[in-house]
Amino acid sequence: MKNFRGMNIKNSKDRGAWAEMCFALRAIEEGLRPARPWGEPSGYDSLVHHKSTRIFRVQVKSTIYKMGRCYHCTIRTRNHVYKKDSFDFVAAYVIPEDVWYILPEKVVRGMSTVGLYPAMAGAKYDAYKEAWHLLRGETPGFVARIEACAEQDFPEVTFLPSPSACPAPDPTAGKRNRGIASFLQWAADRIRSGSRGPDDCCARFPRSRALEDVW
Repeated sequence: MKNFRGMNIKNSKDRGAWAEMCFALRAIEEGLRPARPWGEPSGYDSLVHHKSTRIFRVQVKSTIYKMGRCYHCTIRTRNHVYKKDSFDFVAAYVIPEDVWYILPEKVVRGMSTVGLYPAMAGAKYDAYKEAWHLLRGETPGFVARIEACAEQDFPEVTFLPSPSACPAPDPTAGKRNRGIASFLQWAADRIRSGSRGPDDCCARFPRSRALEDVW
């Protein structure tokens, strides 16, 4: 459906200001809270947040220029491309089609113009068409799947260990470990008392104690 709003605004700056107001209105409809920064911040026109402390910087652009099936949207500032990290998203409004594209900064970084095909399924930027969930910090479908799983009743399941997962305990392990600990303690005592040679240390360890406790 063609949109004729804003088409009669000939001055590009006035049309840009109108597009920013359209963005604020649509953002509110999408559950976002837009705010306009004071002064002339470099790189973004609006701030938005949604139920969190995360605030996204949005550069709002619009276009009415069409060549064939493609709308060309300029995203540079004057004669220069935006510097890295000047904004978080570009909200590009294709006015004749009444379609918004929410483009992450990294997708359009270093670009001066982006070509948008609203009527072409599977076009390059089709995944970002009306992608307002990005400004809410959501992954499409993820929240819905979590809520569906939370509401679903699952039967109680008892997991039985497999024989390979639980090997039979070694009845001599505890006795062997106690013997090793006893030997280490005895060796440490001998070293502190001045017997530092390995032959002296091993020779004086009680043989009966070693056999009984360790083996």
